[in-house]
Amino acid sequence: MSRAPPRRRAVSRHAYHHGDLRRALLDAARSVLREAGPEGCSLRGVARRAGVSHAAPYHHFASREALLGALAAEGYQALDQSMASAQAAAPPDPAAQLAAVGMGYFLLARQQAALFRLMIRPEHLGPKPATGAPAAGETTCLGPAGRLRAVLSTLLGRAAAAGETHLCWAAVHGLALLALDGGLGVPDGALDAHARTILSRLADGLAATR
Repeated sequence: MSRAPPRRRAVSRHAYHHGDLRRALLDAARSVLREAGPEGCSLRGVARRAGVSHAAPYHHFASREALLGALAAEGYQALDQSMASAQAAAPPDPAAQLAAVGMGYFLLARQQAALFRLMIRPEHLGPKPATGAPAAGETTCLGPAGRLRAVLSTLLGRAAAAGETHLCWAAVHGLALLALDGGLGVPDGALDAHARTILSRLADGLAATR
């Protein structure tokens, strides 16, 4: 009596069609990242979550670092969009624009905490290419420094903006990390309003130096 062939684990056919395999893997990786952090985000685990074979990720990603780098690149694009959207919704006053750009940064960090933490931990993303090409987390978007500098140029002038960009970035970034780590001593439901107050004070203080 012949045995029936062993049943193979179901594989998501949809992921292989219409160029969706890469997207399916990135979505699965983001899900694993939220649950287990970068350390728990292996190619094998991501393939299992996506419902594809263990070899499938290699069609698009040469390594775990390449996969995480692609996730980080998407994160930087989302960060840029969050800052741009917040700026577009703010009043035209330069100080209000600066506070809004900072708030867009803060909100992205809060809403996508696992992805944000990955973006700022380059040890998980592999070395920067020796050719001078952008690293995995770097994109063609303006980025935090570019958006902050553009608003600061309107607020303070181009020369002064160059010296204040990193100060503002450090303040916004530090505020975001303090919020994520529970270091502000503010209830979760009040964090956004607290951040808006701090960023408005920072922007108004810089405006007063004009």
